[in-house]
Amino acid sequence: MPETYFSTPAWRGFLYLIAIADSGDSSCLHSSTENQDSLITAFEEYANYGLNVLKERVSSSTSPLDDLASFVLEASQAPVREAKIDDLI
Repeated sequence: MPETYFSTPAWRGFLYLIAIADSGDSSCLHSSTENQDSLITAFEEYANYGLNVLKERVSSSTSPLDDLASFVLEASQAPVREAKIDDLI
């Protein structure tokens, strides 16, 4: 996937974080073709799930655009759990 697909320089870090969260260890950070494929697969699976959630929400709505806007607002106002250092170690 070319870097020009993303406008932020941090997109690779985002992929690494998804892969670490998905696998539970940092071995996915090693530079190998298999690990790179694993990074991309994890990203694709999370993106596909998100698109499926949006599709279900919008397809059952009588006003898809309004429902999409409310979905985005709900997601942006959802409480975020504070990370604890002990959980990360």
